[in-house]
Amino acid sequence: MLSPSPVDPIGERRQVTVLFADLAGYTAWGQQLDAEEVHALLEQFFDRADRIIQEHGGRIDKHIGDCVMGVFGAPIAHGDDAERAARAALAINAAIPDVSARVGRHIGIHIGVAGGQVVASRTGSASHSEYTVTGDTVNLASRLTAAAEQGEILTSDDTRRALADWFECADASALDIKGFAEPIRAWRLLGLRPAWREQRPFVGRHAELRLLQGNLAACRETGCGQTIFIRGEAGIGKTRLIEEVQRKATESGFASHAALVLDFGGGVGRDALRALARSLLGVEVTSDPEAVRAAAAGALSSGVVAADDAVFLNDLLNLPQARELRPIYEAMDTGMRSRGQLDLVARILDRKSRQRPRLLVVEDLHWADQLVLMQLARLTTVMAQFPALLIMTSRIEGDPLDATWRAQVSGFRADDDRSWPSALGRCPRSCRGADRGEYGFR
Repeated sequence: MLSPSPVDPIGERRQVTVLFADLAGYTAWGQQLDAEEVHALLEQFFDRADRIIQEHGGRIDKHIGDCVMGVFGAPIAHGDDAERAARAALAINAAIPDVSARVGRHIGIHIGVAGGQVVASRTGSASHSEYTVTGDTVNLASRLTAAAEQGEILTSDDTRRALADWFECADASALDIKGFAEPIRAWRLLGLRPAWREQRPFVGRHAELRLLQGNLAACRETGCGQTIFIRGEAGIGKTRLIEEVQRKATESGFASHAALVLDFGGGVGRDALRALARSLLGVEVTSDPEAVRAAAAGALSSGVVAADDAVFLNDLLNLPQARELRPIYEAMDTGMRSRGQLDLVARILDRKSRQRPRLLVVEDLHWADQLVLMQLARLTTVMAQFPALLIMTSRIEGDPLDATWRAQVSGFRADDDRSWPSALGRCPRSCRGADRGEYGFR
């Protein structure tokens, strides 16, 4: 009796974003290196690229020679698959210098990202089949990769429009791409766009904005910090309000630092404390390892970070520990490392805020894990010591600031939930999402 064929001849139409990342100069390496060296190089590259794609919620579709193909949106769709693919592309690009250092040879990469409809199905034979996607979107992503220069990420016009609110792109003009009758508009993906640079009209929420401007003014005038928690339903305008606050803060002399808690990524974007530390030290999420090492060295040499805190600085910036620091680091448990990180961020904030008041923003707290929540609770208790404002946002559904979290915050009366204000520390006013999903002010 024959077994049912695993091949699905019909498949399923899905909206996806496809990413191709292809090493540059692979053919030349095959002539210069022996097979073992080539294998070691590819192993290092695939290990890093595959992990980044999977951390961002993508699926490794296949490896083709020195190229990896990742799919975002099939078999699982997330609603923000274009953003996930773009972040993964930037992270892969930023990881290449470190891969080069590990293999002892300069390597380059070019990346293509395109979104659209595909057919997703199991393809193959009765003896072997695999889940994959096919269609013009896959072809376009592959062709964009081939057209990209070394170190360049090219994205299609449709994908660029989906990313416009959050990513900087530069026009790469129209490209004649094999297999497409008309020239294809392509864009270079440059990096994340600071939220305060958004030029969308600010409609409504003027009362809330005035209150938050008052918090900024009080912080600047008194030198005392505050923590404010804003919650509201998805789509109510929390992010747009934060953008405007960041713009107003910059205009009034504040330096702005932000962390976005994503609902994906094994640590990518989840660790708000690390994201804030990087920003305070002038390091972007997409900065290459050399830039991160330079920022760490600058912080130590300038006295922003004391030599005794180097082990925690390396931990915050995901840098390898120096040989003499490894025994110290390895002797610490997770709790000791977390406390050391938090204490160091507080000291960095102290030194930086003496030069210029600071606005710290942590968005989408409803995605945060317990470690992040614990760290933010402890950070909240020290904010009043600095000329700095901490604003955190969350949806009402999934609001993580329960009685346990609140009890960690200095001054909270755990026995009376009604007494807990949404603004903590020295903030005399509060803002939160009312039951109807609108911001209420007590």
